[in-house]
Amino acid sequence: DKLLHTDMDELREYFQISITNTGNDLKIEVREKRKNNLLNWRNQISLNFEILAPVKAACNLKAVDGDLSLNGFNGEQYSKTVDGDIKIQNIKGAVKASTTDGDISVRDITGAVDLGTADGDIELKKIRGDVRMKVLDGDVQFDDLKGNIRCSIIDGDIFKYRYHHHFR
Repeated sequence: DKLLHTDMDELREYFQISITNTGNDLKIEVREKRKNNLLNWRNQISLNFEILAPVKAACNLKAVDGDLSLNGFNGEQYSKTVDGDIKIQNIKGAVKASTTDGDISVRDITGAVDLGTADGDIELKKIRGDVRMKVLDGDVQFDDLKGNIRCSIIDGDIFKYRYHHHFR
């Protein structure tokens, strides 16, 4: 495992990188240029992007084979990934997140929370709002929730710590 720092010109030698900004939308697409060269089972590389946005931004994030993280926004937040984890924290507003083959961690949320995962776990902590979850083949762990919870779980366990209201 090595951490390499590089610039955009060097990355473009190996990847087709498209960054478009239309109105309030930012889209980043990354595709490998040469198949079976850099990204194979023996030699994997991970690219990370850090995007700074105004606190009042409503984010709609999507990824394939990648993790997503949101922190410190006021407004509705949406995240969806396939084969990746989702971490959301310090949000004032509704949160909706779903993943396939990944875990979801949600902390310090004031607003409704709607989560779904297949083959992954969900962890919630310090939520002030109603929570809805759908879990297939994963566990749910929550602590310090104030609101109603509606949970559908198949092939998993629920671990509860502090909870104030109704559980259905």
